[in-house]
Amino acid sequence: MEFNSIREVFDAFKNIKVLVIGDSMIDTYLSGAVDRISPEAPVPIVTIEKEEHRLGGAANVALNLKALGATPILASIVGNDANATLFRELLDQQDLSNNYLLQVSDRPTTQKKRVLSGPRHLLRMDYEKDDPIATDQTTQFFELVEPVFAEVDVVVVEDYDKGLLGPELIDLIVKKAHDYQIPVCVDPKFRNFSHYQKVDLFKPNLIELKKGLRIGNEPELGALQQSVSGLREKLGAKFILLTLGSKGVLVHTANETKSIPANIRNVADVSGAGDTVIAIASLAYTLKLPAHVIAELSNLGGGIVCEFPGVIPVPVLRLQEEAENAGLI
Repeated sequence: MEFNSIREVFDAFKNIKVLVIGDSMIDTYLSGAVDRISPEAPVPIVTIEKEEHRLGGAANVALNLKALGATPILASIVGNDANATLFRELLDQQDLSNNYLLQVSDRPTTQKKRVLSGPRHLLRMDYEKDDPIATDQTTQFFELVEPVFAEVDVVVVEDYDKGLLGPELIDLIVKKAHDYQIPVCVDPKFRNFSHYQKVDLFKPNLIELKKGLRIGNEPELGALQQSVSGLREKLGAKFILLTLGSKGVLVHTANETKSIPANIRNVADVSGAGDTVIAIASLAYTLKLPAHVIAELSNLGGGIVCEFPGVIPVPVLRLQEEAENAGLI
């Protein structure tokens, strides 16, 4: 498929249907003022003025895909608790389907609560259980989601190491996607790093790469390129997109290796940037755009969301404008 402008690419995003499988969560922000220290302990007292709930993890990937014009279908797990109800309400507010949520009784719905005072991030509290789900739950989950493979163009796996994804489920996902000849794009975490065999696009960050390959020191660019090349061969992946934070991204395929620097930005919060990158990369990969365009567009999107506090979907008009100005196509 040939594109003559970035606008045509964004128009084509609207025709893509995406199955998003992974660990979802609620990102909660408690914002307030600090004007005194507690008499009970040397800690600040925060007078809470605002409480806000947002979709996080795989649900934020789905939200980014929707913002880009695609049609996401989210498949995830929730607990049997009040936060499961809240999570469904948040999906409803964003017009996202909750038909493929497996409710389990032996773990809570994952929630991250952040306490903020102005620009300062004071504390984060995590409500979660991250041990692997039971074998029968894996079977139930895959039976729930299996029919969706026949109606989508790409599968995105968002792994936050919260227990949904294990070797058995990963193998089932990849095999079923390949049966339908649709690509699998993965945003990995540590536990299953080496289990993502024969996927199409693999998007680790530098911390995940170093831990997954047991790299001790901060590698130089040449050594980093060798590590990424070795990783692609080890996994049998077609495309590696390594995010490097403030240093941009590194893209590696069988035919191309390229380092793309990050744009200079006023960074407010890096949380959720990886969700944005995998959302953009998966759509661009599905359209079979050149590797450097996939990397540069994803790099732009990840950088843009870092300018905003909290987890948010990519501002699509801003991304399109920057992509046009960069002359990506």
